[in-house]
Amino acid sequence: MNKYDVAVVGSGPGGAASAYILSASGMKVALIDRCVFPRNKLCGGLLSGRAKTAFESIFDEAWGPAIESEMCGARFFGSEGLLNSIDNSYPLYLTSRKTFDSYLLELASKKGPKVFHGVAVTSIDRNRVNFRDGTSFTSDFIIGADGATSRVRTCLFPDSFHKEDYALCFQSEIPRSELRETKPLPEIYFGFVRWGYAWVFPKGETLSIGIGGSLSKNRNMKNLFTRFFRHVTGRGPESIRGCYTPLGNYSKKPGIGNALLVGDAAGLVDPITGEGIAFALMSGKFAAQSILKAANSGIPHMAYDFYKPSYRSITRFFSPAKMLRHFLYPSYPQARLIRALPRATEIVESYLGLIAGRMNYYEFARIAFGKTVRDLFNRTGRQ
Repeated sequence: MNKYDVAVVGSGPGGAASAYILSASGMKVALIDRCVFPRNKLCGGLLSGRAKTAFESIFDEAWGPAIESEMCGARFFGSEGLLNSIDNSYPLYLTSRKTFDSYLLELASKKGPKVFHGVAVTSIDRNRVNFRDGTSFTSDFIIGADGATSRVRTCLFPDSFHKEDYALCFQSEIPRSELRETKPLPEIYFGFVRWGYAWVFPKGETLSIGIGGSLSKNRNMKNLFTRFFRHVTGRGPESIRGCYTPLGNYSKKPGIGNALLVGDAAGLVDPITGEGIAFALMSGKFAAQSILKAANSGIPHMAYDFYKPSYRSITRFFSPAKMLRHFLYPSYPQARLIRALPRATEIVESYLGLIAGRMNYYEFARIAFGKTVRDLFNRTGRQ
């Protein structure tokens, strides 16, 4: 077949969500990815309650098979050691993208899309999708769910990728048994990278050790990762994987007419926590709903107009985070934060509530800055 209702480029969470909804609604869907699944993908793999809610609003299946471990709390470190630890907070879920994405693809495939894996899209020409092997097909609608370096986005908006606007992440996986110290909770580290953080996330049988930060403020990210890996394990990494990730630079115009962008392709990653999977699922759902509305109304070129309001419901969540990060990431305020964390349990609990999807950034800022002001007045009063 060389004609489809919808071409979904990218089979990760956003693409799988779109394909699931559209195929279940009777649309003829092509689900495309340059990789063959199951495949590994660099990602810390920490999932929030927000991601679980988004998953359950899309898929009529259990969330459990996609999850490798569940924990309630986290530990926070500076370069000198432990700063604070919470072990009775909201649940956080951990998985590998190999496990998670394969499960979502399995669910989407049950609804009947035609899956094209191991084929690379080279260009989008109006309604035509062109492949590297010279073949092509046409589609009434196109969804770009193909990651931070999206081919669909660069076809729609040439010169839209500027690497200095992105974060660069490096990660390595090791067996949990390799470290003498058990890692009972996810660990977040400050002070090893500028405008970012490092992590150690315990999963089923492995530990994800990674680092991510603004590329424009860290010109030696690979060396920073090696230093952090050695700090955690006592040795250098045997293998390193890297990727770009959005850093608050979400698309102001995530589509044109019948073509829509979702997930990392639209830059939908939390500017502070780095969470992206929840927003990929949400935007994939919104894009599918917008396409169904445009198709049922007989106006394919209006899909983007239908998509904009729901897309903005996501970016409104990001807006305060883009401002707040200027009070968290620069060297001086972050140094103050690191000094304050051992006695700032309320802020740590609020941060975990933010990650878990139990509060927004306005609520977090009110708690965090309220405590900062109270501490300042208390210190002034004692002087």
